[in-house]
Amino acid sequence: MKYISIVGSVEEGRPYDPPLRNAAEAKRTAELLGTELAKRGYGVIVYSGGYIERDVARGFVKVAKAKKSIRVLFPSHQKGPEEFPEYANHKALFEPIVDESPDWEMSFYGSLPRVDGIVIIGGAASTLITGVLALSYRIPLIALQSFGGSGEKIWRALSAGRGLTTKEEANEMAQKSDREMIGKWINSLEAQAEARRQEILNSSGGHWLLVAGALAVGWVLTLPLGWLLQVPPNAEGWRPHAFIFLLFLAPMLAGASGATVRMFLPDASTPNLRSIFLGMVAGGVSGVLLLTSHLVAKTDPHNFVILMTAVASGFIAGLTFDAVFKKLESVDVVRTDVLKKVKT
Repeated sequence: MKYISIVGSVEEGRPYDPPLRNAAEAKRTAELLGTELAKRGYGVIVYSGGYIERDVARGFVKVAKAKKSIRVLFPSHQKGPEEFPEYANHKALFEPIVDESPDWEMSFYGSLPRVDGIVIIGGAASTLITGVLALSYRIPLIALQSFGGSGEKIWRALSAGRGLTTKEEANEMAQKSDREMIGKWINSLEAQAEARRQEILNSSGGHWLLVAGALAVGWVLTLPLGWLLQVPPNAEGWRPHAFIFLLFLAPMLAGASGATVRMFLPDASTPNLRSIFLGMVAGGVSGVLLLTSHLVAKTDPHNFVILMTAVASGFIAGLTFDAVFKKLESVDVVRTDVLKKVKT
């Protein structure tokens, strides 16, 4: 289950910057949000029954069925779930989590990197810090503009493109909070979560691992295919031609695979399309040279051993070509110093 952290406050008498607006509407929105999150199968993380979380919990319990879907995180000196009126009749829905630290800041801010999303409604100084941390950690985030407070400040940052939201999603966070719009906010959380996964995948090079695996499987599969296609000398039909085609294709795949395997070497850079293309070319050239040598020597190329040799040479060529090519580029092969006139 994914858990969304609810943060903010709309309590009268507290200083808010920008000033608080439509407090009653904000509480109604929080209640509707809780109901929609429960319908979507989310859990919520709440911290205190004295703020906006109280309204979210009230809406959440109306339709929630999953046990321990409301996590209450609190320091040891606070009451915890007892602060929520719904706890008395829906204890199975609540999961009290007592933080060892007596400071609420430690338990509150320390929990943020582990949540699946954050919703900000109103709020003062601590809510602003929460929003800044969410932007820094690239956590899926909803910040509502309509009710003022720190939620509006964080919304401005989202609208300026500092988070994971699109311009359209940020605009929706400033719209009237009916059920349809709240559904769009939750859709935005899900879209932001996917965008974050893609960011992590791209930064970690995970997609290149998939490419490297696919290329490795490709050239490995050419070996049993070559075993099936090998034919005796002077054979006729399509199989001899297919085997020769495989002698070109297999080392090209192996060369591209070798180029991606370089990413696992110490201090190696992440592969890219250029390095894969260079590896493929190197592997193909090595296959051509090997085949040419057999044709010049007038030996039969329709041999499984030749295929294995072509694959091995293609892989090595792809593994080393990029590094060797860079060194060749830096070498001055035409030395002009010997042409300088010797002074007498």
